[in-house]
Amino acid sequence: MSKKKTKKIPKPASIESKELAKKRQEEGRERKRLAAEQELRDKAAAMSVSLPAKVIRWALLAYLFIILTLSPMYVQNAFNDIGTAKFTFFRSVTFGLVEDPFTMRIPGFLPVLIALWVWYAVVAWKKGVFRQVFSPKKLIITDWLVIAFMALTVISTIFAVSPTVTLWGFPGWFMGMAPLLAFCLIYFFVSRFLRDKCYLYFAIGCGMISLLYTGIIAILNRFSIDIMGIYEVTWPGIFEKTLKRTQVSYLTGGFLTTVGNQSWYATWLVLVVPMAIYLMWGFRKWWVRLLGVICTAVGAMTLIVADSGNGIIGLALMLLIFFLCSFRSWENLLRFLEVIAVMLSSWQLLRIIDMTRTKGYQLQFGESLPDYLVHGSLMPWLTLAVLLVLAFILWKTKSAGKKTPRTAAARQDASRVKNTGAPSPQEVNASAGTNGAQITDAMAGSDAPHTDPLLTKLRRGSRIATLAAVCLFALYLALNTAGVLPKPLSSSSKYLVLDRNWGHYRAWIWEVSVRSFAETIAKDPLRLWIGMGPDNYYLIFNDLSEAMNVDWMELAEELGVEITESGSTYLSNAHNEWLNVLFNMGLPAAIVYLGAFLSVVIGCFRRALKEPLAAMLSAAIAAYIVNTAVSYQQINGAAPSFILLGFGAGLMASIAAARKPKPKKEKTQPAHVTQGA
Repeated sequence: MSKKKTKKIPKPASIESKELAKKRQEEGRERKRLAAEQELRDKAAAMSVSLPAKVIRWALLAYLFIILTLSPMYVQNAFNDIGTAKFTFFRSVTFGLVEDPFTMRIPGFLPVLIALWVWYAVVAWKKGVFRQVFSPKKLIITDWLVIAFMALTVISTIFAVSPTVTLWGFPGWFMGMAPLLAFCLIYFFVSRFLRDKCYLYFAIGCGMISLLYTGIIAILNRFSIDIMGIYEVTWPGIFEKTLKRTQVSYLTGGFLTTVGNQSWYATWLVLVVPMAIYLMWGFRKWWVRLLGVICTAVGAMTLIVADSGNGIIGLALMLLIFFLCSFRSWENLLRFLEVIAVMLSSWQLLRIIDMTRTKGYQLQFGESLPDYLVHGSLMPWLTLAVLLVLAFILWKTKSAGKKTPRTAAARQDASRVKNTGAPSPQEVNASAGTNGAQITDAMAGSDAPHTDPLLTKLRRGSRIATLAAVCLFALYLALNTAGVLPKPLSSSSKYLVLDRNWGHYRAWIWEVSVRSFAETIAKDPLRLWIGMGPDNYYLIFNDLSEAMNVDWMELAEELGVEITESGSTYLSNAHNEWLNVLFNMGLPAAIVYLGAFLSVVIGCFRRALKEPLAAMLSAAIAAYIVNTAVSYQQINGAAPSFILLGFGAGLMASIAAARKPKPKKEKTQPAHVTQGA
């Protein structure tokens, strides 16, 4: 049978016109919706240049200058109660002139910034872009972690064991609820209103001023040159009484400069030295790089004279991150070699100066590693080798540049500039429409990374080799501590044996702290989740067992820890910032707190290939994490760390916002549907 052919019945003209009109109406509505959304986006973007936003930025920049530049230089009564003096300065600048928790004479920057933010929010509401400006979709993982930490801090404060200490913190350290919440709020202000890179360059400039000031004072003090008279004010007659026996800085608890003792100073240094390195590593202008050479040399020398093992660990980690990020281009690799050459040369300069000093004024180190970096027999030869390799590479690079032929267009442009002085078309195009951020980008040389296949292979290989080296070192450390290695492979160095003496009894303090906290949890399980309360760490020592108390009393005598009338001892912190957060505010707060810092380290490291500034932020915050793992949270380092955390989060958010969305694939109907139609 033959199939009957069915004739298609044409639609009436009226039906076709109705469908076409309906389709046009839908397209019109879609265009209006898209136009309205674009208008809202434009208004939301315009909020960043509105008057409230500008005022907030100016106030923030003033606050950053005070915290990053003036605060490290500030002293009130020499080294007497310098911890209290530093916090009083921070509280006065941040909160205002406060007599008690509920009385304020003059408001500080934080109340002013909050009031300006309310003004900013009201303007956004009137313009109808409140939801667009404050959309939760704009929050990144670091933002959520900081918000969670703020909430957990408030909860821990409500259920704190000692509410009187909780508000501002334990005397001398002052890491209570109010400072912690202030750090978090400053983080949000910086990450939201200072996203342009020119503001980060401003912060780098502030850090370099204080680095040069405090670094030079620290170096002179280590050579027993009391240029400020600060030692004589604190300890009158110390030079005449003790100079012949030992170095002055050792009799003063390691107080070197206006930042405080060597541990406080090292914590602050690991945040600002990466800025100095970046001036050499990330900029192209010769005068900026020269400033970077000076600041890097001063930073390297002052990290050594601080004689702090945790500072050396932080220095090693920041250099490792810069090295891994240097594989973005051959130029960055060469600049990293220049950084190493400057640091090695600065340490040998300390050696030369030390050789010219008399016996009573020479450098003396309590740590073996800083001592070897200055006085080691192999260090001069290593420095000379690095300088020769660097000189050879620079000579070969210069020779290759002279031999590189120029194109005809380049020769024509050069001839025109020489004869008429007119700029080339490339220069005209490059200078058209530039602003402040573009000028600083040009100075920094924020060029795209090279796509050299060899460089890509080296970058991957270096990361694999670094991971393998870290795993092998951890394995060696465990085996060496256990004493199972053969004698030729084992080491008795205090850095490589994790016993009670490791890190100036840091390991024993951690052990006693964990055991004490475990006893507290056994009596009150809720403390595992909410902690003892912000800066209430000292309370966990009230319930030491008898056996632990005997061990702790012996250690207290060796350390010179304060012993109360009842015979019990206490410390104000665990000498480990991350354990301290665990004891004070519980396990969830410790997880989100450490997670916030790690999220910026990892996020910036992943973006360092395209944005060199991300390498600096990753190096600084990673060095801070490692440094405070054997140190403690203190106002000199905590406030700048949250500022850099805000810059890192803002940089990651800006890169994510600038990323072009992938085009959506058009959905195609299956074949059987079209065939059936």
